Amino acid sequence: MPAMPMSAVAMRLIVMAGIAMRRVARHSKQAKGGRGTAEDETQQAKGKGHGALLQRPGAMRSRRRADWKRARFRLAWPRTMRIAEHPSPNHDARKSAVDMLILHYTGMRDAAEALARLVLPAAKVSAHYLIDEDGALTRLVPEERRAWHAGVSLWRGRGDINSASIGIELVNPGHEWGYRRFPTAQMEALAELGHGILARHKIPTRHVLAHSDVAIGRKEDPGELFDWAWLAGQGIGLWPDFARGQRRAGDLADLRRDLARFGYACPPEDAQEADMTEAIHAFQLHFRPEQCNGVADAETLHRAAILAASCGGV
Repeated sequence: MPAMPMSAVAMRLIVMAGIAMRRVARHSKQAKGGRGTAEDETQQAKGKGHGALLQRPGAMRSRRRADWKRARFRLAWPRTMRIAEHPSPNHDARKSAVDMLILHYTGMRDAAEALARLVLPAAKVSAHYLIDEDGALTRLVPEERRAWHAGVSLWRGRGDINSASIGIELVNPGHEWGYRRFPTAQMEALAELGHGILARHKIPTRHVLAHSDVAIGRKEDPGELFDWAWLAGQGIGLWPDFARGQRRAGDLADLRRDLARFGYACPPEDAQEADMTEAIHAFQLHFRPEQCNGVADAETLHRAAILAASCGGV
């Protein structure tokens, strides 16, 4: 593949260094304070969102170099992630080059249940990677193979998203079993893994997508609690400055045009608002998480217009 521009390489180096520094600071702080009590760790784990501090049992607490080998990560670049292997039989040959990254939540009670299903031949589902809430990473399918994660899907008029994508499952109960925010450790592991994937494949920022983006009306993962803005801040995916620009008058036809231009599968041009509800809801899950009701309000129109403009002539 062509060499990456130095600016992109530098950006990823800076982002990954920042993640490493935050982890070192977190572990150093714990080392200074001693092991603490079980109650202390329980209180830490109660924090919600990927900004909360969630400490894995047995994680690094010492600042001594001899103890660093216990850590889940290496403090070096290029970074070598610790990846467990649990091969799934559910894959086949790709029919196109990889140019998409699709994020999912597992939507099952716990990680063990999700892993069991992802490797079950009869289930006929899989993904390339599974990331637990504590950041533990498992590889299920080699990246060169076509994992079965997207199902019936469409983006920019293209079907067979499985052939063109890498699929990552994030352990989360989902809307059926107690949907919750994605913890810090999980998000940081995703950022590390994502940088590696982007280095190996030519994936445009607008092709880092939710399952709900490509499976409109059928799927809603990873959902409105996933922090796409944070991930884009790490250099993975697209999150424009929606505060810029003047709000302009628009209507349903404008919204349909903008969503279709960005990549969403939309109904015909003469569609009524009821026909657009599922496409609007999918867009809002990703880019307007404060309101996911499928209603085309002024802010939804504004954000869709900005995203369409970001596509340029493409």
